[in-house]
Amino acid sequence: MNNIIETIRDIEELSMFADIIDLVGMKPLLTGEGPFTVFAPSNDALVQITDEEIDQLDQNPTLTRGMVYAHIVLGKLLLSDIMDRSMIFTITEDEMTISDVENTLKINASEVKTADIECSNGIVHVIDYPLKVTRKVIMEKVEAI
Repeated sequence: MNNIIETIRDIEELSMFADIIDLVGMKPLLTGEGPFTVFAPSNDALVQITDEEIDQLDQNPTLTRGMVYAHIVLGKLLLSDIMDRSMIFTITEDEMTISDVENTLKINASEVKTADIECSNGIVHVIDYPLKVTRKVIMEKVEAI
């Protein structure tokens, strides 16, 4: 069974997220023991990022790393585990709100499109919109790591 990075890399619709992970040097974390749950934004999700947000990410690798951290949760959470909760926390302890809208699981404003992709060191869920944390919060959290 592949690890999280290998799994994300093998899924064509996650190629942009895989490139971002490589760009900010987070491959060692996500090839590590884990377990982790990754809410991976699809390529269609990532093209929704505004030009202003892209400029900020291009100019600040710490901000980009924080954007990736906003998609990672410690532990292996299957869809059934998540649906029993009202919130979960990212690796940087930021809150994600869980809601079930007409049998569609939402993480903040993002819909889970494909769930429970098993990996040797965790699980991947594909989402339709990037999870966002404010620039100030990202900078504070990443600098503390």
